[in-house]
Amino acid sequence: MSRLHRINSSNWKDYFYLKKIYVMFSKSGCEQCEHLELEINSSENLHSLEMCKVVLSDSGLAELKMEQKWISNIDVLPFNAIFSDGKMLDSWSGNNIERFYSKLEKYLI
Repeated sequence: MSRLHRINSSNWKDYFYLKKIYVMFSKSGCEQCEHLELEINSSENLHSLEMCKVVLSDSGLAELKMEQKWISNIDVLPFNAIFSDGKMLDSWSGNNIERFYSKLEKYLI
């Protein structure tokens, strides 16, 4: 079971407006995205951070893409971000798990 809750048109605001959340942006068939998700799912020390993924190739995400206009500029997947109350605190691209842990370290409780 994935630790990354899949975002859709009816639940994205529930996640993006949490106090603190990790969001992975991916597309169907993205091998690098699948690799990072497998690494995240096998991790033991991420229990204190909510996590979700936005599959950009899913239909029904127009409202999210309109509110978060920068999404159209994503050019490297997976694109990773930390949000708090709808605002992006940090972001980076790629599936390097060491970089993932390094970035998330300051947000874990």
